[in-house]
Amino acid sequence: MKLQNRSFVFYLSGLRDNDTAVQYWIHKLYSGYDTMLFKLPYTPPYQDFESIRAFQIQSRFHPFTDTLQKEKLAVIDLSEWIGVDVQLDYLEIFFQFLHDYHSFYHFQYIFTVGAASRNQAMPLCQMACRYLASGRIHEDHMFTTPALLASFLQANYPLHMDVALGLAKIFAAQKEGPAQIDAVVNDLLSRVRSKSGDLITKQDLLCQFDQVRHSKAFLLYERELLIWKNEKQTTDSGRGST
Repeated sequence: MKLQNRSFVFYLSGLRDNDTAVQYWIHKLYSGYDTMLFKLPYTPPYQDFESIRAFQIQSRFHPFTDTLQKEKLAVIDLSEWIGVDVQLDYLEIFFQFLHDYHSFYHFQYIFTVGAASRNQAMPLCQMACRYLASGRIHEDHMFTTPALLASFLQANYPLHMDVALGLAKIFAAQKEGPAQIDAVVNDLLSRVRSKSGDLITKQDLLCQFDQVRHSKAFLLYERELLIWKNEKQTTDSGRGST
């Protein structure tokens, strides 16, 4: 899929750190682009604004020396500009620069705004629309909706649905991004083995809880995993008394 000429997307995921989430989304939808990540730091009025030069250096692209002419996708983090006066000259100058940069360099733009909501991001989006045509907002609920995240976990890791949904609820509540999720799940899988030789079930986790105690998951989410364990014990006691 291709982005339209001079278009941009505001990518909203509800996550504090969007770098890996947005790259996962780009990989699914937009192929054939060279992609770079850039964070635009907030600069108060009357201070030196060096972001344009920093963007040029990081992009390593020059109209007279780069002859590849391959389309490039810049993912620009604007999270530090949420909640400030968007009429500040620096931000408007930066959008003007991006307009001109596109004309020379075949650049398209995706903007991220941390965990900001649509309403919080709207002033920035409206300013971008003055200079970059065909803009839109995309809300990605993959990593903040337990049901969607559980499907993602099942599709990418050998987890039974009961484990996938349980972990998804924890990850979504903590607003964890895919990089953190991948590290936690792979560490857990390296410690717990499936009794059936196939998918890891909640029963596998509870039966091997001594191994779980040494995992990153337990270090980060001890309270939630102990609730799982206690629920299992309560269920087993109830069955034994009937």
